[in-house]
Amino acid sequence: MPHEALFPDAPPRRNLFLTLLGVLAVGVTLQLVRADGDIELTTSCTTPAFALSELAAARGRPVRWSMTGPDDGLYILAVDTGDFTRNDNGTYSPLPAAGVDRADIQAASPPTRLGEECRETGTFSIVSVPPGEHSVTMFRLTPARAERLGSTPFTVLDD
Repeated sequence: MPHEALFPDAPPRRNLFLTLLGVLAVGVTLQLVRADGDIELTTSCTTPAFALSELAAARGRPVRWSMTGPDDGLYILAVDTGDFTRNDNGTYSPLPAAGVDRADIQAASPPTRLGEECRETGTFSIVSVPPGEHSVTMFRLTPARAERLGSTPFTVLDD
């Protein structure tokens, strides 16, 4: 005997499946929104800025970031990077900040377009940076140049 014959007022199994799938999707969406919700950063389509979920973390521990600004180039966050040099093929290579060894710098985000929402978020983990005081800097990469937009201190903790 089919399910519908035993329970004529019950929704068909297909509708129940779609309802459960919808509830799951809403739950996942709320979790993602909440994960970014504790990064305090006002979205701006005119003024570039960034924020980190933490200003100190041990190597390998994830740190969330959020960037905002106009969609007028690629943005990147980098640890202990002083500048970028433009290569002949149009790509950029990072240059360490003064007094920092090239092996101790690290990208904290991929090159990112901020799009119509003027905001992007992501996660990084400290991999190559030694314990101690460091700086995370936001750059805008355009075909003409790399522009340093701002930085914040960041502490890499001993494991």
